[in-house]
Amino acid sequence: MTMNEPEYSLVQHNDFNGRYYTTDREGYEGVKFPSVTTVLNLMHRDLLGWNNKNIRESLMNKYKSGETITPYDIDISLATSEDIRRQSATYGTRAHEVIEKYINHARGFGPKPFIPEEVAYPVNAFIRWMEKEKVQPLMAEAKVMSFEHNFAGTLDILCLYKDVVSIIDIKTGKGVYPESAIQQGAYAVAIRETLGVDVENAYVLKIPKSSKERLKLHKVKNLEESKQQFISLARLWSYLDEGVFGEEPKNDKATGDNEVNREG
Repeated sequence: MTMNEPEYSLVQHNDFNGRYYTTDREGYEGVKFPSVTTVLNLMHRDLLGWNNKNIRESLMNKYKSGETITPYDIDISLATSEDIRRQSATYGTRAHEVIEKYINHARGFGPKPFIPEEVAYPVNAFIRWMEKEKVQPLMAEAKVMSFEHNFAGTLDILCLYKDVVSIIDIKTGKGVYPESAIQQGAYAVAIRETLGVDVENAYVLKIPKSSKERLKLHKVKNLEESKQQFISLARLWSYLDEGVFGEEPKNDKATGDNEVNREG
């Protein structure tokens, strides 16, 4: 299979507005392209709900014990929830890093990676699944972008799965949310523009953290619809980012106020 080789590079950045990418492509120097996940934050239901669930559990435990809940307890619960979220993100990042090295090794690039004990279960579960299903990896952690729709992102795996070009997103968290299907639509759009490859199928692979969980593969039911939904989100993000309000009206020197005259 032939893939285009981009004539530009992408660099990932983070700031208080979220993650974004810059490129050295001529004419786009200095332009910030929001990441796929930054755009998807417009649909932050999953993150907000997950965060609220942790806060509620912490406060309910205190309430059931008969203790009085104070403003201090609320602050502590908020901080604890944020710590849990960060730990979960760090765990997922470490697992992704090892899987990326393993895929590159399978493609003939680099040595077989060492698997740290803390992520051994999910990584080994992924390796067993990949070998059993005879997945042929093409790229891992590849940066792709769409100049047409103003976004960029880093996909997990581009591969041949069941003999067709597919993308697989790996999740190590507790659940798989509908937003993940739209995320895969975004990568399919960017892959077509960046690499000149049409993605036929997209999947979200939930890998287990322990023997109490099981590996589960979720296929995106309608990839074309997911593409269009993300393009709509990207347009909304750009619209909001550019600002939706104009300048404040100047004071009317004749009347001494800035009220808009209305016909009665």
